[in-house]
Amino acid sequence: MTTDTTLNGVKVSYKPKSEKKAEPKKSRDFSRDGQKRVHYGKGQSKPSRPSRTHKSRTQSATPDKNYSPMSHLLKDPRYCAIDILHKVEKGQSLSELLATEMRELNDSNQRFVQHLVYGALRHFDVLSFQLTHYLQKPIKSTERQVYLALLLAMYEITEMNTAEYAAVNNWVALIRAMNKEWAVGLTNGILRKVLREGLQPLPKNTAKVSLPKWLSESLISHWGVEKACAIAEQFMQHPPMTIRVNPLQSTRDAYSALLDDAGVDHQVHAHSDSAIVLTEAVPVSVLPHFDEGISSVQDASAQLAAVLINPQNDDVIVDACAAPGGKTVAMLERNPELTKIYAIDSVSNRLKRVQENVTRVFQDELADKVVLSANHFENFTADEAVDAILLDVPCSATGIIHRHPDIKRLRQPTDIAVLAQTQADLLDHAWSMLKVGGRLLYSTCSILKEENEGQMQAFFAAHNDAKECELSLPFAEREAYGYQILPVFSEQAEKMDGFYYCLIEKIDG
Repeated sequence: MTTDTTLNGVKVSYKPKSEKKAEPKKSRDFSRDGQKRVHYGKGQSKPSRPSRTHKSRTQSATPDKNYSPMSHLLKDPRYCAIDILHKVEKGQSLSELLATEMRELNDSNQRFVQHLVYGALRHFDVLSFQLTHYLQKPIKSTERQVYLALLLAMYEITEMNTAEYAAVNNWVALIRAMNKEWAVGLTNGILRKVLREGLQPLPKNTAKVSLPKWLSESLISHWGVEKACAIAEQFMQHPPMTIRVNPLQSTRDAYSALLDDAGVDHQVHAHSDSAIVLTEAVPVSVLPHFDEGISSVQDASAQLAAVLINPQNDDVIVDACAAPGGKTVAMLERNPELTKIYAIDSVSNRLKRVQENVTRVFQDELADKVVLSANHFENFTADEAVDAILLDVPCSATGIIHRHPDIKRLRQPTDIAVLAQTQADLLDHAWSMLKVGGRLLYSTCSILKEENEGQMQAFFAAHNDAKECELSLPFAEREAYGYQILPVFSEQAEKMDGFYYCLIEKIDG
């Protein structure tokens, strides 16, 4: 029986499957087009086919000489994130990698990668804790890129505003494109399980699972479990954008009104007369009159340096580690009647940023008061007696991990002793050039006692011509020597980076 149907407007006849079995098989003596086949006997040769006018399959499958799987992957934003994270683990700086490794990506994908990498680094240890729960066995160290891909993927599907299952499919496709077939099912299974079940609850001591072991132990030892956990949790948050208002051009309240007019949501800082905290970060081009020097981007903790050193008329000041120039500019804003500021940095490109900031904020007559010196501070000598020295020394930067989350991966416990020795050497050199009656402000963006209170204890023990000056910093922890600001957002320390300050006066010994 033949059945008729219509497909796309065309009448089609077909026989049911049961009737088709009864049809006789076509003879092998006929080709598909019904032509009778010619059989050649033993010793007979088959005539050659006429040449084809179209390209052969081999020719059409020849790949482009300029194509390579790796170049194709580099255009994938998620692979770019894996690559950057992998290089951070090998010791490269995140900020430098973001400047050089995203050239193949458009602006939208660059923003995506930056958000993804920063977020994954801030949550790195927590994500590792979560991933361990889902893995039946550890991933081999030789497959580190797969491990990093899983961390990045977990962050994207749990913390970023992307379509969850589309993100899973993208990560699975990327793992396949990386020729990691063994990990395709693993990736798909883990990510879908995370979507179904959610992340595991963290233990009460979050410091232990959100920081490297050596750092969590150090913070717990220095500050106790409660504060260490609060610090660790803050390090996983996006840091605020804070601006400093130039008192030579405006007041904080007047500039706040300009921000209102520009539609920039903000609040004035509770513990600084020049700081305004933005609700969300914005490009500096959005800030009113930024190019005219009316404001600068600087955290409230860092803004304190100029306040505490308190520049006086006719002062000669040394900014020992000046780049990028925020503190140099702030000191001159505080008192344009000072005589001179030596701005010193050993890296010429960093010193160039100091010059750019000075030029943006000041007219020529004030800008000329800043003398740039491309020098290692320990080799620098001033031409005259020095009234004040700002010594913002190289440090572990453990107080600004929320701004530079790669620090958690780059910094090693063995670094601390090396940094402490460098700091001690810089202190001794600074002290040797400071005149009697002069003042030295020692500062770090560290929250480790070895670099701060411990450093000062050793310094005062070795110098009987040194006297600590009392400071009014009620939101800071008062140490045996100096003041520690912890990066814990509260009414006492509202939106401030981790910083340490100790002001020292040189007296007759």
